[in-house]
Amino acid sequence: CELEKLRRPDQKMFLVVLSRSTSLNLKNQHVYPVQVAEIKSVVPKLCEGSFDESRRSISLKSSISVNCWTRQKWFDLPAMEQFSTDEVKRGVFLKHFGEWT
Repeated sequence: CELEKLRRPDQKMFLVVLSRSTSLNLKNQHVYPVQVAEIKSVVPKLCEGSFDESRRSISLKSSISVNCWTRQKWFDLPAMEQFSTDEVKRGVFLKHFGEWT
């Protein structure tokens, strides 16, 4: 793997995991807990569908193993209230192009 060749021997890789669902923290606030763990190894993996002769492409994924004793909570990401993505898109457009048409 090219990435493995570029890495210094003392350099570590980490996996960051962000929960898809919120939980309550000690202050009774909804947050997304973020965890971090040191990666032990990463190997490429073929998806099961890749062996289907009717498919025209091969799907690759990665299989990651971590050092379990390094897994720990890193921080809590505050949960945002519901917002309209249309307003966000409009705001970005106005900021960069100046006029909404």
